[in-house]
Order: sequence, then structure tokens, then C-alpha cells
Amino acid sequence: MRRKGIFEALYPKEAFDFSKLRKLSSELCKLFERFLLIEELQKGAEFESSLIDLLLLELKVSRNLLKHTSSNIEKQVNKIRVKLEQNLVSSVDPINYLHRYQLERFVLERASTTRRNMEMDIGYTLEKASEALDNYFMCAKLRLALVSRHRSIIKKSDKSHQAEFMDTIFQFGIDKGFESVPFCDLYARIYHLLGAPYSEAFPDYHDYKEVFLLHFSKLQPNIQSELILLTTNLLTKWYRETYSKVYLEEFFFWYQQLLKEGLVQSYPSQMRDFFLNYTKAGVELEKLQETEDFLEKYKTVIPEVYRDNIYAFCKAQLFFKKKAYREALIYLSKMDMNIDLKYKLRSDVMYIQLFYELDDPEQLEARLKSMKDILRRRTILRESRRNEYLHFVTFVGELMKMKENPRLELAEIRGKIADLSHTPGIYEKSWLLEKWQQLEAMAK
Repeated sequence: MRRKGIFEALYPKEAFDFSKLRKLSSELCKLFERFLLIEELQKGAEFESSLIDLLLLELKVSRNLLKHTSSNIEKQVNKIRVKLEQNLVSSVDPINYLHRYQLERFVLERASTTRRNMEMDIGYTLEKASEALDNYFMCAKLRLALVSRHRSIIKKSDKSHQAEFMDTIFQFGIDKGFESVPFCDLYARIYHLLGAPYSEAFPDYHDYKEVFLLHFSKLQPNIQSELILLTTNLLTKWYRETYSKVYLEEFFFWYQQLLKEGLVQSYPSQMRDFFLNYTKAGVELEKLQETEDFLEKYKTVIPEVYRDNIYAFCKAQLFFKKKAYREALIYLSKMDMNIDLKYKLRSDVMYIQLFYELDDPEQLEARLKSMKDILRRRTILRESRRNEYLHFVTFVGELMKMKENPRLELAEIRGKIADLSHTPGIYEKSWLLEKWQQLEAMAK
């Protein structure tokens, strides 16, 4: 595993979704973001300097919440700021830092009492800020523990430390009840950082899964479903980056946990993506009967406005995998394309695949043109998703040109296969590779 900061591993900048912190104030969001950027530091002075920066940001939050109060309280906060700087500059011990933080926050709370007596009409009290900061700071303390123990954990032979550390994390979360999304997100990321199959440093993945499931069963149902959704979101991201089926296997497992625990109805707003993702994983893993049974059993929990579309599209995927292309076309034709752009584009992709398999170039070209027009004029899609579809359209167009060429050039085909293999973020990449490889076999 490449050496990098523990925080970079837990929270890659481009992957973190700050909408999950919508319940915190904007200042707390900035505070959280600043902490995520801290790297694993080697020297105590550098580490302590970062902690000072962090604490000063906390004080900035407090000052902003006290902006309507008397100048005396503002002076009190500034006095605490100077005191903290003096205390922390000479300290290289994170534990002392934690004790000092708690001591100084007590002074802030006393100031808060004065503020409350003076300004009863202020909407945001320092107590509310302190509660949010406490919630945040629990995560911060856990990250400090991660930094201090990182080197001992990554030793593959040190299994007792690994098990102890994992248990500490789980118990920490259980004690707090995982009351916030940051806790759930941190929990899911730590679990995968230490045990996910992509990590060369931690091959004993199934041992971790057993420990995880043991603690998982103790959580409240709403927290279980929150954790699973966060975990599957991570797995979906990693699968799109690598197209490794090991992530699909794990993804399928966790979605089945939702079904097993009776949590499938916990998030009705997530039902569309749940059914689409579950079917996609089941089809790719060739778990066709399980997937079909799932569709028939749970289709009634889909919100009615989307039910017919989702069911038809998922059934079309199953028939496509079975190479029953005519049946797949019948189900696609039942979809209402005006409901959601997501279904319009996904169904266009499947139409293109079906017309390619049925050797109908005219219909295929018409769908390609329609899809290009949509992608050019629509801005509702995220740029990354739009690029996935554009790459698909480009490689299918080149595939058709090459297929219609009476003189297939083996070197050119292999060059395209190499381009396809090394281009990240392509929709239906595995299908495209299969078709290009079939063309390569014809050219030999």
C-alpha cells in the first residue's frame, strides 16, 4: 500500500460530499474541511502547529456566534486564543492537548452563560455550538488515535493490535450511537481502509468482516441502513474506477444485508438507485435467479411514480444478460422516457447494445445521434457522469466504423483496446472490451 497521509486515505478530497454536513453551520463545515486536509505528520512541532490551527478555527466559530454580544466577551475569547497559543506551542503531546481543550472550552461555556443573560433573543447559542463541536471533536480524537497508531496497525504480523484497534473503533461508535452522518461515514471508511480487498497491506479481509458484522448487529436499524448505504456508495465509486468484480461481490453482499435485516424500505427516496444498482451487480456477477426473485418480491416497495420504469429496465437488463435480446427490447419499449433523464440515457445505452447484438446498424446510428444531442445540450448531469456516457458513444462509434471496414487492421484494433483499457470512467466498459476483443479475434 502506497505510503500516504491517513487522512488522505480516509477522505480523498475529490470524493468527500459536504452535503452530508448540511446540519452543521458553514463555519463548522470549514472547520471539518480543514481537519481533513491534515497529513500524517512526522515531527511533533508540525503536528502541534496543525492542532493549534484547528483549535483557532474552533474559536473562530465561537467568535462568530458571539458577534452580537458585548465587547467584554469578545475580549474574553481573544484572551483564550492567546492562552491556547502559549499552552500548545510548548506541547507535543496530543493527550495534553485534549485535556487543555476541555479546560479552555469550560471557560467558553462560562462566557456563554453571560451571553445568554445579556442576549436572550440570539438564535444560535454557544451551547448549541459546543454540542456540535463535541460531536465533531469525537471524530477528531479518533483521527488523532489513527495517526498515533498507524505504524503499528499496518504491520501484517501484528494481528492482536489490528483486532484491538478495530474493536476500539466499533465500541467508540456504538457508545456514541452513531448519531451523525460524519460518524457513519468515518466508520465505513475506516472499515474499508483497514480491511477492504483492494488493500495489499490487509489481506485478512474476511476476519475483519466477521468482526464488523458482530458489532453491526448491535446497532439501531436506521444506523445499520445508513452505514450500508455509505459503504455501498464507496464500493460503487471504486468499481467505476477499476471495474474489478471484487467490489461488485462486496456491493452485492451489503445490499443483501439490507434485505436480510428488513431494512430495504428504510429509505424510500433511495429505492430507484437501490433497485438499479442491485440488478446491475446481480447481472454482472451472473446471479440471475437471485436478482429475478428480488425484483418480483420487492417491486411493490418502489415509489409508484417510478415503479413501472424501474421494473421494466431491470427486467430488460436480465433478458439482455440471458441474450434474449427481443424480450429485452419489449421491456425497454414499456418505459416512459419523460420521467427521468437518468432512465433516458441508460435505456439509450441498452438500445445501442441491443441493436449492435441484433446487427441493426441503422437503428444503432439513430440512437447514437440522439444520445449525442442529449449530452451536448443537457447540463443537468455531473461532468464525470456526462464524460462516462460520451466515452461510451465515442468507442461504440469507432467500433461500428471498424466493424464495417472490409480490411480489419489488427494493430489498429489492438491500439483501440489499449486505449479503452486505460481510459477511466467509461459506461459499460466491460461490454465494450468484450466487443472489441471479438473484433480482434475476427481480424487474426
